[in-house]
Amino acid sequence: MFIKSIEGIKNYSTFENIRNYSDKQDLQFLKNNIIYAENGVGKTSFSLIFQSLASENVSLLNKKKRLQSSDDIFISLKFDDPINMVIFKEKTNKWNKNINFIDVFNSFYFKNNVYTFNDINDYYAKRIQGNLKIDNLIQDYHSAQSKIDRARSKRNTASKKYKHASLFESNNNVQLNRLKNTYNQLSKNYEDQKQVSHQIGQNLLDEYNKIGSDYITLVNKYLNRFTDKIKTIPGHTVLGGINELSKKIPFFSKYVFSLEIDGIKTEFTNRRDTSFDYFLSDGDKSAIALASFLARLDTVTNLDQYLIVIDDPFTSFDSQRKNQTILLIDELSQKVNQTIVLSHDLNFSLNLERKFQRTNPTKSLNMYRTHGNSALKSINLSEEGEDKYIYAVHNLHNILENGIENRSQFEYIKSTIRIALEGIFKIKFYEFELDHKKRWLGDYLGYIRESENDAQYTKFKRLVEYLPELDAINEYSSPSHHINPSSGYSEVPNTGELNMYVKNTLDMIDKI
Repeated sequence: MFIKSIEGIKNYSTFENIRNYSDKQDLQFLKNNIIYAENGVGKTSFSLIFQSLASENVSLLNKKKRLQSSDDIFISLKFDDPINMVIFKEKTNKWNKNINFIDVFNSFYFKNNVYTFNDINDYYAKRIQGNLKIDNLIQDYHSAQSKIDRARSKRNTASKKYKHASLFESNNNVQLNRLKNTYNQLSKNYEDQKQVSHQIGQNLLDEYNKIGSDYITLVNKYLNRFTDKIKTIPGHTVLGGINELSKKIPFFSKYVFSLEIDGIKTEFTNRRDTSFDYFLSDGDKSAIALASFLARLDTVTNLDQYLIVIDDPFTSFDSQRKNQTILLIDELSQKVNQTIVLSHDLNFSLNLERKFQRTNPTKSLNMYRTHGNSALKSINLSEEGEDKYIYAVHNLHNILENGIENRSQFEYIKSTIRIALEGIFKIKFYEFELDHKKRWLGDYLGYIRESENDAQYTKFKRLVEYLPELDAINEYSSPSHHINPSSGYSEVPNTGELNMYVKNTLDMIDKI
C-alpha cells in the first residue's frame, strides 16, 4: 500500500481545507516521510485518518469533526493502482473502498497495549489456522457445548415432571421415585458434560497461552533494545465470543501479561495490589507498547506491502532510547512499502531524516497552523532552528557512538555542549529572541530561577526541577567555552566525565 498524495481534507479536526493552505507538491509522499509538528496542530488526528481506513471505523473521524464548521467532513487520498482514489464523505458515513495493508501506532495503540495486549487478533488467527490440534479441540468444544444444551433440556424437562408429580401424584411413591431417579441421573449427566466441556476449554486455552508465550518472546526481543531491566513474562489469554471470520474459532479478546522488573517477577494474583503505574516510568510504558507493535509486525506475512503510520513513538524517552527508536523505525522502513512518521521532536525528526536518507527517498514536512487551519509544507529539517545548534547536537551524538580522538576534540566537545543547550533554549523560547539581543546559557538559567516570582518568565517554571543538572552542565562547559582549544589549556582530559555530561546534555535537550 502506497499513498501518493492527499487530495483533500475538509472540516476535520484542525483542517478546514488543507488544499487552501498547502502547495500541491507538499501534499505528495515518497517512500519514507517525516512530518514534524508541534503539539496541537493535528498530528494524531492525521494518523486517525489512516487508522479509520484500516479498521473501517468511521466513528474515529466523526468524533473529530471541525467545531467551527457545520459543513460535512470530506477526506480524499490518492493511492497507487489499483486502489487509486479513496474517499470518505460524512454524508454517506463510510469510505468508498476497503483498504488492507495499513497499520498505525499512535496514542490509541499505546493505551490499548501497555498493560494488556489487545491488538494482536491477527497474530492469533494466523497461528490458529491450520493448527490441527486446535482445530480438533474447537470441534470437540462445540460438540461438548451441544451435548450440554441437550443434557440441560432433558434435565429441565425431568425437573418439571417431578415437580408436577409431587403436587398432583404425591401418593404414588413408585412414580415419584422413578421420576426423581430420572432427574438425578440427568442432572449428573448434565454436570458431567459441563466438566468435559470445561476440560476441553482449558486444553484449548492452554494452546492459546502457548501462542501468547511465543508472542512474549518476540516482544522481549524488541524491549531488550530499550532496557535490560524490564521483561514481559507469559500470562494468560482471555477468550470470548466467536471469531467473525470463522464461526468455529473462539475469538481472542486480549492477552494479559506480567512483568519482570529488575529481576523480580510480579504475580497475577497480586495484580490488584501491584499497579504497573507505580513501577513503570512513562518511558518504560512507551517501550512496552512500541515493542508490542513491532513484534506484531514481525508476524505479518505480506509486510512488504504495508503502509506504516507512526505518531510520536515515544513518551519521556531519553537520548539512548530515542536513538534505538530511530534504528528500529529505519529497520522497519526497509521491510515495508511506505512509512509516515509524525513527531513533535525536532531533534528526533532530524536524526531520523538523516538515517532514512541513507537508503531510500525521504520527504520531510512541517505540519503547522495558519489562519486557524492546519497545513503541510516541505522543509529541510537541518535548516530548522540555528544551523550551529543542529550541528552541535549531531556532534554530541557522534561522540557517544565513536568516542574522542584527541585533546583538541575533547575541548571542542565541551564547548559544543554549551552551544547545543543554548540552541534548544533559543528555539523552544524563540519569543525571547525577537528583540535580537544576545542571550547566553546563563541568561536562560536566570529566567528559570526568576520564573517563580516574575510572570514574564512563567514558561520557564516547568524547568525549575532541572536547575541542578543545568547548573552542573553550565559550570562544566563554561571554561572551555571561552578558551581556544589551541591555547594549551592544562586540564587533563577525562573522557568518562565528558561522556557523562554529553549524555546529560542530550537528556536535558529532550526535557526542554
